Amino acid sequence: MAALLAACNGAEKPGATGGRADLLRWGIVADSLDSIDPLTLTSGNNLLATVYDALLTADPKGQLAPGLAESWDTPDPRTYIFHLRKGVTFWDGTGMTSADVVASLDYERLAPSPYESLFVNVKDVTARDANTVVVTLKQADSSVLSLLASVGASIFQKKFYDEHKADFGKPGTLTMATGPYRLDRLNPTEGADLTANPDWWGGKPAIQRVSVKPFKTVTSAALAYRSGQLDAAYPLADPRAFAASSKAKLVKVPGCKQTFMSLNTQVAPWDDVHVRRAFAYALDRKGLAAAEGDGAVTYDSLFPAQVLAKVADKADIDTMIGSLPPYAFDVSKAKEEIAKSSHPGSVKGTFEVPDDGIRPKIAQAIAGMVAKAGIELDVKVLSEAQYTQRVGEGAAKKKIQLTIQRLDCSEEPNTTASYLLDSSQADIAYANYAAYSNPEADKLVNAGISTADRAGRFQAYSALDKLAAQDVPYIPLYLGENVLALSDSFTWPELNPFSSAYGPAAWVAQVKPAS
Repeated sequence: MAALLAACNGAEKPGATGGRADLLRWGIVADSLDSIDPLTLTSGNNLLATVYDALLTADPKGQLAPGLAESWDTPDPRTYIFHLRKGVTFWDGTGMTSADVVASLDYERLAPSPYESLFVNVKDVTARDANTVVVTLKQADSSVLSLLASVGASIFQKKFYDEHKADFGKPGTLTMATGPYRLDRLNPTEGADLTANPDWWGGKPAIQRVSVKPFKTVTSAALAYRSGQLDAAYPLADPRAFAASSKAKLVKVPGCKQTFMSLNTQVAPWDDVHVRRAFAYALDRKGLAAAEGDGAVTYDSLFPAQVLAKVADKADIDTMIGSLPPYAFDVSKAKEEIAKSSHPGSVKGTFEVPDDGIRPKIAQAIAGMVAKAGIELDVKVLSEAQYTQRVGEGAAKKKIQLTIQRLDCSEEPNTTASYLLDSSQADIAYANYAAYSNPEADKLVNAGISTADRAGRFQAYSALDKLAAQDVPYIPLYLGENVLALSDSFTWPELNPFSSAYGPAAWVAQVKPAS
């Protein structure tokens, strides 16, 4: 009878039973948690941000703030000097120095990795002294600070890495870092156990212990939450499905999670701009946003207004976005574009998406829409691990033909520009999925990062946005919210539009027991 009552109580108060104030049980939808190496973890950037620190972080409003670097100087546009925070120690009690920072950044920028495209303008990283790191650029790059706040710039202990190169980050070996939580155990299928770092420079976290468990599906995570086995679930790729199965009351904040189509411009039939435009006209994007739910709204600019806010005022941004070529839902115009193409009779392609709960549903909806315009798609649903392997193949001709891409907004517009539109990234794994190559776009990407003044940067990104709308390597679908499922036994953290882009570090470190 006691067990029955407990089960019933768990159904009534999802996530609120079975836990303790000093333990947060966190669920992540992922195939597995197979590594804590920043270069090889196939799922769970949020876990990386809980374990590792970066030179910079983000404040509650999503703006860049000091992290392991307490301050920095820019004597010239190609030189950034970072002054490290004194007294920072690794979990084993040894002090962090510039040698650790240099070794970490060299590892992440020089080894084949998901982040190599982000470091393309970094020429050198050196230690001036034990507390000073100098980052030298190949050319002026206004986005370097945003890069150094991301999980792609996680800092770990050089000595530990040197002693465990073959097994670094793997279960049994783990890592040595400075983050708010020390990793005690990692099992690919069972999850991870973490303990609060009492000496963290950001202040000891309020929750003493965190257990992280991977779930292969949104439904399995939701049922675990509903039965009281979890206290939190984040990130949520399919909040609507999670809420329906878990009965959870979700915490939402206006976000900027971009969802868009990527069309491989170097593989037929998508190498024909008329086919790509036809695809854009054939999409009922309002219907897709409604299918996503949870506050999703359509957007027309590859650079959402939130991303451009750093370089322009709202009125100017709205005017620019309003001037972009419109692709309103119109099947007849889609058919007209196909008739102009080199494939007037039949358009066929392969559409690959990860099994994250929502993208397979959206992909099937898209396939049904474009079929009315004469575009036949073979939808293939891959496991998260299979999808990661596919997007990691790199070479333009081998890249996925079509996919639904998600990108967490950054306060730095060059993150979007260089990652999606720079031709030098077309053959690199994890970047420029559309394999887009246009000399004019390359000039504008460079202008956006090398121009110092705000107006000049906005001019470059405005022109780049219009060019992308004309060439259609990507089709903006909708913007989503940041959504977190959190038991009422805890108070929720200060999420902001950019929480997922930079060390949501420590969204876990911000959680507190409910009073």
